Amino acid sequence: ARPVTGTIKKAIDRQYLNLTIAEQMMMVDAALAQRDYLAGEALTAADILMAFLLQALAVSMPNFTQYRHVVEYLTTLQAGEAYQNAQTKGKFNDDEFTRYWANTW
Repeated sequence: ARPVTGTIKKAIDRQYLNLTIAEQMMMVDAALAQRDYLAGEALTAADILMAFLLQALAVSMPNFTQYRHVVEYLTTLQAGEAYQNAQTKGKFNDDEFTRYWANTW
């Protein structure tokens, strides 16, 4: 049954999901071209929530690097002290995260 569900997932991704994600990523990239953070000039909960999604997309989206402002934004977030502290506190492991999303997506 898994090959059939995989085929269905790929068809849905190709015809709908990938296009929608690309549109959303273009909007986020355009917004980040205008400011440092999603909701303005300071880090907010919106940035923290979005970081998880963007990190998953960075691993699973082949053309993620085309969104230059998003890549810069995510790199800045990941280098920040608050992000590093959250990773430590939550026992978050980048390698495990990458492996999970590479297999899941």
